[in-house]
Amino acid sequence: MTNISEIPLNWANVIIETICNTTSGGTPSRKNSSYYEGNIPWLKSGELDYNIIYSSEETISESGLDNSSTKMIPKGTILIALYGATVGKLAVLGIDAAINQAICAIFVPTSLSKKYLYWFLFAQRSKLLNLRKGGAQPNISQKIINEIEVILPPLPEQHRIVEKIEEEFTRLDAGVAELKKAKALIPKYRQSVLKSAMCGDLTKEWRAENPDAESAEVLLERSLNNLRHKWETEQLNKFNEREKVQKNDKWKLKYRPPITSKNLPQIKLPQSWIWVSPDEIKDCNDPYALAIGPFGSNLKVSDYQTKGVPLIFVKNIRSGVFQDDNTKYVSMDKSLELKPHVVNGGNVLITKMGDPPGDACLYPKDSQKAIITADCIKLNVSDEIQDPLFFVYAINSDIIKAQILHITKGVAQKKVSLERFKTIGIPLPPLSEQHEIVSEIERRFSVIDEVERAVDESLVRAESLRQSILKKAFEGKLVPQDPDDEPASVLLERILAEKKGKKEEAEEKKKAEAAKRVKQGKKSKGNEKEKKAERGQTSVRS
Repeated sequence: MTNISEIPLNWANVIIETICNTTSGGTPSRKNSSYYEGNIPWLKSGELDYNIIYSSEETISESGLDNSSTKMIPKGTILIALYGATVGKLAVLGIDAAINQAICAIFVPTSLSKKYLYWFLFAQRSKLLNLRKGGAQPNISQKIINEIEVILPPLPEQHRIVEKIEEEFTRLDAGVAELKKAKALIPKYRQSVLKSAMCGDLTKEWRAENPDAESAEVLLERSLNNLRHKWETEQLNKFNEREKVQKNDKWKLKYRPPITSKNLPQIKLPQSWIWVSPDEIKDCNDPYALAIGPFGSNLKVSDYQTKGVPLIFVKNIRSGVFQDDNTKYVSMDKSLELKPHVVNGGNVLITKMGDPPGDACLYPKDSQKAIITADCIKLNVSDEIQDPLFFVYAINSDIIKAQILHITKGVAQKKVSLERFKTIGIPLPPLSEQHEIVSEIERRFSVIDEVERAVDESLVRAESLRQSILKKAFEGKLVPQDPDDEPASVLLERILAEKKGKKEEAEEKKKAEAAKRVKQGKKSKGNEKEKKAERGQTSVRS
């Protein structure tokens, strides 16, 4: 399996089966709870992660060990995973432990450097992944492990190679750790920008330079007046259609204004800003401006098509990807039935389910109309009062996410209802300031994106360098050769002799145990005969 290029003359190559013994384990029956009530560590492949194992997620009893194919593996043994996504992952036992069938134990002879074999196997993982077979959980077999072709240098050179690999990897790991720290800080940098934006700090100078910008309070008042006027006009038209004359204005008392914000954050906003609810900033010309996806009975899997009007799921909102090979559709006729759930370009989309819910994005303006599914919220904001992209940034800020988390319900599935979502508070600056904030956020985010790209590229280069170090190591190019080293061919003879000796020792031990069992059986039968004779004599005397 190993790609053997030219190797130094005093090296050798041999398959694992020739130099090492291997075995896999098993799983005691889950139907017998007593099998899992002991204190014997029992390992599964998911616990292998290039680590030294000192404990296990589960333990088994002596009866579980005796009544299954699992085996006790001694401390210091190399383990390699055989199943699923963990295929090829390694660990070394720091304790004696039993293993399941998804783990192969490799017993390394004392004449071979265990660390050398570990690093050699570490370098083979990508090849092992390519050899997986099966459907839901592709795996490799113990046979594949046995057939791995190992490049074998002289023993002193194995030690030099291990020392150099660990020296290079120590430096590399330190650099990678710093890069990962930097990457972990990037979401915090973004949140810092959003917090500054939503508190007004980002545009403090802009407000000083633009004191005459129309305040958010005036914007909202005009918008609410337009909403009420629209409702009253619609009611009067209905009266006229029915030729029903109103004697007074009491009918106006039936108007239901938008839901206002509740439990606002303790944050002081700039004087020209106000808090608003999603219900207050929706487009009054759209009767379905703020809506959730259809209930299950209104949209079933059987309605899905391979073309037509695309469906939007929670995963699309989180990824920002709305068209790919996995996109589901409904027919045009079905989309007409689902008119309240239609999304158009420029609408804001929010997840109403998640851990926590409340991720938001803007549906691209040039996209075709779509239908949101269950656990999604859509909002068509009034462009007279709100920049939709500002609203997206607001929802994605920790200031608003904290509010959403507070109104989230559920244990297994955390959700926020539309009615509760309508009560959250969104900071509303003047419209011109919103545009300025969006521009400033995007400018700063572009810098952060560049930093993130640079970090990701450095992490990729670090992994490439790691593979390069291993490649050189097993081509004989990482450390200098020593002509005085004992050739690998002589080492191999010693390893084979050691393996043969251990095999003979194991066979002798097996024979001794069998003889002991036979002897114990004969002794037991003799004792039984003596007891029978005694019982017979007692019976005669009676």
